[in-house]
Amino acid sequence: MYTIYVIFALVLTCILESLTILLFFRKRILWIKYSLCCNVITNPLINVTFALLVRLLAIELFIPLTTLSRILLLIVLEILVFIIEAYLYKFLAREPLSICLKISITTNLVSLLLGLVITPIALFLFI
Repeated sequence: MYTIYVIFALVLTCILESLTILLFFRKRILWIKYSLCCNVITNPLINVTFALLVRLLAIELFIPLTTLSRILLLIVLEILVFIIEAYLYKFLAREPLSICLKISITTNLVSLLLGLVITPIALFLFI
């Protein structure tokens, strides 16, 4: 079941971030390619890390996780993804870090916020 979620999250992220790039940025095709490369690495990584940390904190360390604490954990992980993807973009695109950060933050915020709405609905309907 979790494998289906990780695959769904990756596909949804790739679609949402590609659409965001098409709407807001120049050199669209190149940036979509870079985005797909980054997401293949960072999206499964953040989803698996989130699940492992929740499990570790809740089961192994007996720390009860409220919805708020899960959201805070997700925010911390997303900030790390913004930074990692910005540096991956810088490496791939050879553009200034400021541009790469702008693209990384914009695309990730859009996919995070829309994904938080779409994913529960889609999983409920299709699984």
